[in-house]
Amino acid sequence: MKRQVDLGPFKQTIDDALPIRKASLSIFASCIEKCAHVLDIKSFMPILAKALDDVEDVQLQAHQIVITMCTRYPRDIVEAAASFVKPLENTMNKKTSNKTGTELERALEWVKSALRVMLAISRVNESMNCPEFAELVTRTKKIDSLASIMKEIDDNRDI
Repeated sequence: MKRQVDLGPFKQTIDDALPIRKASLSIFASCIEKCAHVLDIKSFMPILAKALDDVEDVQLQAHQIVITMCTRYPRDIVEAAASFVKPLENTMNKKTSNKTGTELERALEWVKSALRVMLAISRVNESMNCPEFAELVTRTKKIDSLASIMKEIDDNRDI
């Protein structure tokens, strides 16, 4: 549901479905808290994986949902861990070199959020039995900049 709007000298892409995606994730997060017994978690996992690869605002909401689900639905998280690898890796490897000031801070918080998710999943029993996810953790620990952020998050138990 994206469209291009002609603003004279340039064009802007408008995502008309963004508010709906954000609202649906908010509703799901509320349902996890208030009425989890009526949810079909297995059916939601592919949607959550897709949300992890969406625009920044949607990703951040999805990150919070995954972290919450790690304690409430660990088995479902372990089963879906492989589908989370690519979107998390894409977020963690975003280029931040050409950003400055608040743009850079926001980009780093976005990367930190993805690292928090990865660490939360890695703490779930049996999650490291998923070869794709275990390899993501191993690759991430080898990247110095990400490893230092992971250590900081781990030291602060920031998740």
